[in-house]
Amino acid sequence: MNSLLIVNLKRFGDVYTTAHLVQSIKSQNPHCKIGMVVFSEFEQAAKNINDIDEVYTLSRKRISSLLKNKIFNNAKALEEVHDFAQRITRGNWTELFNMSNDFFGTYFCSYLKEREPRLAIYGTTVNRNKTVNFSNEFATIFNDVITNRENSPLHFQDCYHSILGVSRTESSAKLSLSPRYDELAKTQIEQLKKTAGENSRVIAIQLKTSDVNKELPYLTMRNLIAFLKEDQTIVPLILFAPIQEERELAASINKEFGNSLITVEADLAAVGSVLNNVDLLVTPDTVVKHIADLAGTRVLEISLGPSPFLKQGPVTTGSAIITDRISDRNFKVSHYKTNIIKTRIKAKDVYEAVKFMINDGYIPSMDKGLSLYVSQQDSMGTRYDIVAGDVPWNKEIDRIASRYYIGETTRRFKLEEIKSSITNFPTEARKNWSNGQKERAAAILKDLLSTLRMLAKMKNNTNAAGEFIGSLDKLLNHCAGDDLMALPVLFFRARVENIQATDRKDSMNQTEKLLYELKSHIQKAYDVCKTVEADKATVVNTNNTVTNGYTL
Repeated sequence: MNSLLIVNLKRFGDVYTTAHLVQSIKSQNPHCKIGMVVFSEFEQAAKNINDIDEVYTLSRKRISSLLKNKIFNNAKALEEVHDFAQRITRGNWTELFNMSNDFFGTYFCSYLKEREPRLAIYGTTVNRNKTVNFSNEFATIFNDVITNRENSPLHFQDCYHSILGVSRTESSAKLSLSPRYDELAKTQIEQLKKTAGENSRVIAIQLKTSDVNKELPYLTMRNLIAFLKEDQTIVPLILFAPIQEERELAASINKEFGNSLITVEADLAAVGSVLNNVDLLVTPDTVVKHIADLAGTRVLEISLGPSPFLKQGPVTTGSAIITDRISDRNFKVSHYKTNIIKTRIKAKDVYEAVKFMINDGYIPSMDKGLSLYVSQQDSMGTRYDIVAGDVPWNKEIDRIASRYYIGETTRRFKLEEIKSSITNFPTEARKNWSNGQKERAAAILKDLLSTLRMLAKMKNNTNAAGEFIGSLDKLLNHCAGDDLMALPVLFFRARVENIQATDRKDSMNQTEKLLYELKSHIQKAYDVCKTVEADKATVVNTNNTVTNGYTL
């Protein structure tokens, strides 16, 4: 890998998380030149990442204004993008990674590829006939498989690394921190600990996020701070951005505690230094979570509303996520435009999770309907296990089984660790899940065989095309399931929708080949069901809960 340009036309959090990938690449390819394409409002985030050699910025605001301006033709906006692409190609990049995973990013990368055919592309691109090209199987998994899963078997970071074919490397030097801010934060936080006591822990609390649906209610946050403040071993530190709304919120909460709270106002350039010196960050899903993760500081994420949950959770080993039971959650942004967020998470639950994270051996007490996940590493990357609270067994078994299936299909990982985690599930739950999936497999195979028959019929009679399309559509409906058996069909759909054939006969032959491959993958998924059902089980209690990572 000589030089790599990463196209990341997303938001702050997505830009910052690129640092994990950059550090992995640099550790394995020290001389690789790395550049990044971002929207101009996120330029500083890209420049805060260590080992980024060049940052290209595209003004989304300018392009949007050109498109909306009635004086100019839309070609003016296209000309802006064209000039930007010219500037990039002058950098003589040899490889390009489409990290954006969206419409504009994919078409922009495809345009760069058209201009520079020698570019090796990772991720997805689109041909002139609008068919999608996936650089490898993990590009398919990232774009068309786990995006359809609410309870994702893989973390986005692990997909990014697998798409590029690099192993993940842990490093604490992912962000460029200001020496002045770092020294100031270190000195002041050490003083706080000295004043509070030798064994005290400084817990940073992030109050706000960009989406109100991801935030704890005001009273819950206030009560959480009260619990932490009463604990003699904890020093709560209220963290907020230099934005008027956040200043007012911090002042309001501080007033309720007689202005006795320690509050820290920090922009994105300084917040990394603060997080680098605290013991734990408690936060909703926000960019600050990702910065703490990059600093190697453990995170307790409060996952609410449309937060993407396990796809983009904290990856630092020992970080945790507290959430309403996944079977009770709705992850659609549109849902919260007409519905008020409802959560069972109370201040005491978050406090219990904090004590679990800072006290070895502590057994947290969680209210019914909540789950506490902890991140750990296995050969596939970041895996989340429930350590306290309710276990939605069907969802959890399916998530681990799906992870096992992906590992079997790609054959890139050691599967012993995944297989061993299956033994933490009770016999009856595994049997019920397996029976349901076997029924799903039978239904899919029935529709698959019908599709094959209609395809054979169409080869001899073109008038049978309508019957074939109907049977294929029925087969593809199985993608809708958020479960293991949907995965082979999702893989199939991604491939069949992007067949590049020379003529009708070639198209039918390729479709037939993919249908037989689907049959083989259904068999692999079926074998996973048998493995899950056969492994030795542990004993669980009647309350369906777990504590500290072990079934009771």
